[in-house]
Amino acid sequence: MRSAWSMAAVTFILKRLLENTLIEQAGPAGLGEVLVTALPPDRIALGTEERPQLNLYLYRLTPDSSWRQSPAPAPARAGSADSEPGEAGWQPLALKFHYLLSSYGERDGQGELLLGLAIDCLQQAALLAGERLQALLQALSADGSGRARANVLARLVSAAPLQELRIRPEFLGMEEQTRLWSAWQAHARLAMTYEVTALLKEAAPTAKAGPGRRMSAGDKHNPGQPS
Repeated sequence: MRSAWSMAAVTFILKRLLENTLIEQAGPAGLGEVLVTALPPDRIALGTEERPQLNLYLYRLTPDSSWRQSPAPAPARAGSADSEPGEAGWQPLALKFHYLLSSYGERDGQGELLLGLAIDCLQQAALLAGERLQALLQALSADGSGRARANVLARLVSAAPLQELRIRPEFLGMEEQTRLWSAWQAHARLAMTYEVTALLKEAAPTAKAGPGRRMSAGDKHNPGQPS
């Protein structure tokens, strides 16, 4: 369950990074108020309703093969901070998150400027770990935009076992980009794709004895037969 919260946290962290950059730089760049979203591209308002906007869309998840050969960590001690009832310990789960970052604007040059600011932001945040990562998670929990949203973000902080994020550009060919936009039935816009590797912790499955009795190693009783 914790990895599910971590998957949501990755997108929220990247979105917050972009929002922080635009708060500092959109005004001086003459962009005014800029919206940062994490929606499917076909849900972005276009035409007369188009506005300065960045959209970060998670369109694919793949395993990080570089961690497949890594030895699993020792099981956590019962009652330790890393363990939960019924769990033998946390196993590393490494995933690659593939994002499409697209930019929009109502005037000439806005989309290019927005995407340039976003690329610079993510380039400077190529590795997020330790105190910086925790600071971003804590900032999310302090988000005051509605009680329900704040509760979700607070849960992300307490339940998401993120260890580090690595962000790098992923350059797709024109044919692959065209297939993506066509699959979403959306109008193509200036965009950049990114691969984000997230190192999480996942609980190893454990066998649990039934609630009625505790079985010993020498017990020959068949659980399917009455005592």
